[in-house]
Amino acid sequence: MSINSVLIIDDSKTSKAIFTASFAALGIEFDIVSTETSAWGLIENREYAYGLVLVSRSILGQEIRSFVYRFRLLSDYVSVPLILLVGDKNKTHDEESIYNAGFTQVFSRTELDDLRAYIQQVQSRNTFDPARKNKVVIIEDSITQQIMVRAILEAEFCECFCFTSAEAALAKMDVIQPQVIACDFFLDGKMTALEFLVHVKNTQNPWQDVPILPSSCIKNV
Repeated sequence: MSINSVLIIDDSKTSKAIFTASFAALGIEFDIVSTETSAWGLIENREYAYGLVLVSRSILGQEIRSFVYRFRLLSDYVSVPLILLVGDKNKTHDEESIYNAGFTQVFSRTELDDLRAYIQQVQSRNTFDPARKNKVVIIEDSITQQIMVRAILEAEFCECFCFTSAEAALAKMDVIQPQVIACDFFLDGKMTALEFLVHVKNTQNPWQDVPILPSSCIKNV
């Protein structure tokens, strides 16, 4: 995944100066805006999608979920890393809900070195080793959960193929040969996860011997 451009939504003059120096040093094109309205003007009218979006929590206030929902509904931004910048991470008590909302990472203003390291790591995710055969099919109807699972696996240099239904995944059975299939247990659609597993294991097909890992974001299932 190559990050050629970044959108920064932040009204802190200090942060702007730091980000300007950081992204210039990385050779990454960037735009900085101070309001959510200006950000949407760039996001929705830009010819090519940004490779990463960084937004300050102070800009969003209590509108975090509505911002993410609108952002993820744009087809070009379904899997783009979306980072939330907070003032003090120790005071962010709802970090789990932030990830569940659809943010990829959360960084505080004192973790800018970690942020730079994360960006460099994201840029290296397209370095797949064919010898490792690290292809994974992810079937998850929740876009936020799909993004989280994909981010975790790509961090380990897995090449991910994502689908929101079992039917869509099966349609690509002849062109994708994964080593593992991760499937949401509670799938929406005509075919449930159990029906998908039974179909794959009990019929002659390219995925018959591929391990299938049913999963759920619901605890105690």
